[in-house]
Amino acid sequence: MPKVSIIMPVYNGEKVLKKCLDSILKQEYKDFELICINDGSKDNSLNIINQYVKKDKRIIIVDKENSGVSDSRNMGLDIASGEYIQFVDCDDYITRDSTKIFVREIEKNNADMVISKFYRVVDDILSIKGDIDKNKLMDKQTFADYMSKNPADYYYGVLWNKFFKRSIINKYNLRFDKTLNWCEDFIFNLEYIIHIENIVSILLPTYYYVKNEGSLVSINLKPQNIVRMKLSVIEYYEDFYKKLYQDDDIKKRKNAVNKFLFDYSKDEFTFPLLPGTKKVGEEDIKVYKHSDARGNLFLNYYYMNKLLDRYLFTVGKQFKLDLNEVKILAYMKYSKTIEDLREVSDFIGCSQITLYGMIQIMIVKKYIKSVGSEKIIYELTKNADKVIKAIDDVVNDFYEVCGYGLNDKEKEMYLTFYKNTLNNIKNNLGYV
Repeated sequence: MPKVSIIMPVYNGEKVLKKCLDSILKQEYKDFELICINDGSKDNSLNIINQYVKKDKRIIIVDKENSGVSDSRNMGLDIASGEYIQFVDCDDYITRDSTKIFVREIEKNNADMVISKFYRVVDDILSIKGDIDKNKLMDKQTFADYMSKNPADYYYGVLWNKFFKRSIINKYNLRFDKTLNWCEDFIFNLEYIIHIENIVSILLPTYYYVKNEGSLVSINLKPQNIVRMKLSVIEYYEDFYKKLYQDDDIKKRKNAVNKFLFDYSKDEFTFPLLPGTKKVGEEDIKVYKHSDARGNLFLNYYYMNKLLDRYLFTVGKQFKLDLNEVKILAYMKYSKTIEDLREVSDFIGCSQITLYGMIQIMIVKKYIKSVGSEKIIYELTKNADKVIKAIDDVVNDFYEVCGYGLNDKEKEMYLTFYKNTLNNIKNNLGYV
């Protein structure tokens, strides 16, 4: 059985479907099934999915008459065999590490649900959206308090930035209400949270939510639907809090609960030129393809460095650090201290003045401390432990990519070859 079941309803998505499918099937995490529910599409969507089925056996396709997105998702849940459930809309796409990050976080934290930030894409501009601004494991009451401050945000209401356990969904027979045309995903989230113990929030974006007039969210949240939607959902929302808190605690939160009726989404829009707004493609390390398919020493070095930079860049996004700051911590992970700025500036590839400035910033962020009086030595603080653990994870990811498709014996041979090669190189180099 696959570890993860990814459920994707499809309705008239021929213009965007290939990009979505490619983003899923090219995931770094491979152990999943993709359940595509074709909901009576009138365009070429079904043919496109069938073409992909021929190339990838992980795809399960169901073709049915149009009955709505809730029925499609319910059918996906009925078919799913994975330990975890991930939802994707066919007019969006996901980051290459989306499923890997979800699996890692839910298992590392022994959590019942993961919620992540996401990219809001309008034309070729994107910005990161999310409400809980820290990596945090919390109980459901704490999560509900966060949600009460901005209950209309997509961050809380949608499915696609969350990761669920199928065992909990099946134990309580959680399904989508087919009689509702809007907010059925929000209600599903509320019912799921009632039955769990804890939730982990992460700063890493895992999803690209694309502005599309025909998208599932934009159809449901047009202005003419909002009043009807909130009046029909408020009872679910109030009942959710009644099940989470005692009477005295509910009274304290009454105003926050009522806020739902008047609240509006603050993560719907992307405004160019605002801080944190980028062009699509600038949110990651760029890699250029070269025509030399055979590769050579220089290209191989380029690709290996880009892969490692890409992983370290992800660590930076997770802890609000830039790439060079992560590299400083990566250096200190192995050297334990910084005693000579020349050595570290050579390692990172920046001037000593620039390095000194970055170290001062890292001291302010409490990842590094200075010790000694006559000679200043920089050491890692306890606060850096989580970053160091994340660096360990991405180093393992790097080796996983290098060894993909190899059996255990071949991986062992590769690592032996790699270590011997590095030793030969180091023995041939002079040292300062």
